[in-house]
Amino acid sequence: MTNVEKVLIENVQENEFVSDLLKGLEQALRSETSSIEVQKKIQENAKGEIITAIVVGLATNLIYDYLKSILKMDKQREDYNVNITIKIEGKEYSLEEIEKK
Repeated sequence: MTNVEKVLIENVQENEFVSDLLKGLEQALRSETSSIEVQKKIQENAKGEIITAIVVGLATNLIYDYLKSILKMDKQREDYNVNITIKIEGKEYSLEEIEKK
């Protein structure tokens, strides 16, 4: 899993926690690469929009490392749930599975 091609990370459940997680990932990766595309959708909630996907031109292992770091910081949030899923390169992973990678 060290592919450096474009990696698609999707918020399949359009979950607000995952949206915030992907926003943190986007901010963290901006220093590593300029090859980031963010897809958003308007939501009828206080935030206004939700991130539905990010496409990143970095090694998949590096993306997992960033996600795990962000999850450690956000784990105390009220809306955190180990069963929330994120799709990475076409395969769904629970937050618990990502933490264990």
